[in-house]
Amino acid sequence: MSVFPIFSRVITISFFYSQKDENMRANLDAQLFNLKRNNGLRINWYKCQTVAGSNWKQENYRHLKTSRVIVLLVSKDFMNSVDGWKIGEQAMKLHDREKSLVIPVKLRQIDNWEATPFRDLKPLPSNGEPVDNRRVWITHNLAFVDIAQGIREEIEKLEQEQKQTQFTIAKQAAIFTPINSFIYNQFFQKIIRSPNISTRSVLIAASVLVVAGVLGFNNFAQKHKAESTFNQGEQKIEKRNSQKNQAKSFFNQGKKKSVNSEYLKAVKDYTQAIKIDRNYTDAYKGLADAHYFLKDYKAAIEDYTHVIELAPNLADAYMIRAIARCELRDKQGAIKDDREAATLYAKQGATARYKQLHKKLKRIEAVSYAPGIKLNKQYSSGLN
Repeated sequence: MSVFPIFSRVITISFFYSQKDENMRANLDAQLFNLKRNNGLRINWYKCQTVAGSNWKQENYRHLKTSRVIVLLVSKDFMNSVDGWKIGEQAMKLHDREKSLVIPVKLRQIDNWEATPFRDLKPLPSNGEPVDNRRVWITHNLAFVDIAQGIREEIEKLEQEQKQTQFTIAKQAAIFTPINSFIYNQFFQKIIRSPNISTRSVLIAASVLVVAGVLGFNNFAQKHKAESTFNQGEQKIEKRNSQKNQAKSFFNQGKKKSVNSEYLKAVKDYTQAIKIDRNYTDAYKGLADAHYFLKDYKAAIEDYTHVIELAPNLADAYMIRAIARCELRDKQGAIKDDREAATLYAKQGATARYKQLHKKLKRIEAVSYAPGIKLNKQYSSGLN
């Protein structure tokens, strides 16, 4: 997370949502009690209307520009609202210029998330699954707890950055205060009290000018350094965005080829995406799936391991890695992954998904004559 400019001690958090999602908004608001107790935060809620007219639209844009943190509650109604899409675009411009932090929240499932303005940001909930996905979330409350935790963690990072910036400013002020005091006491007071102002004032004034020149040069140097740092930051942002777009392009190409069962070609595209972005979880997942369908189980296991390192709560990665281990007759590895997947699926309420993949595991086990894999009662009890 980059250090955002500090304009005030209060951090303003603005939530934008569709009026049709009012019930979900209220449930999330109830989970933000820890943030509400923080006197250094100001929480605002703004509706994206479904009909045009009045001044609410300009009001939303004004509040958008004055927010340190922008939370977008995304649903089909939000994206279909008059200014929902536009707010998403404007928010991303502020995010890219490091003026605001944007956090998209998946309230409801929508078509083609990859086409949204905020597609490159990691959304909440932390597993990337919408709140209304009952296969993953047993209740909406569990999802809102996860979202509240994610927002709180980002706020804590901002507060820490703000404290560090304020400390730096205070440190610089402490350096210049005694210098200013010295100049006043040692020079200007002597000018006032001197009986021979015409002679001594010239020397004193010259000394003052020298000191002022040194301080002015120092100020200019700091300003120049700050501008240089800002420009370097802008260049880094542009480079990072360009790299993200390149990686995304390769990923989308690989995804299309995987859909058409062109797995060898897909592997090349996914690999290119990963070379550009080493933390591209979806690209590792696509690469792992492609290797699995090519029956390159050893490579698939290695790829799924990378996925798990980046997304440790992704139950599918453990389960499919278990299946790949079973193909290679790795009994102990398969059992370990199967248990881990069972635990995660149970926590996420996705028991149907687990049973579906576990049946596949058992079928492969039977065909490959691998040793039998049985569920430990400790883990299977939560899946019944």
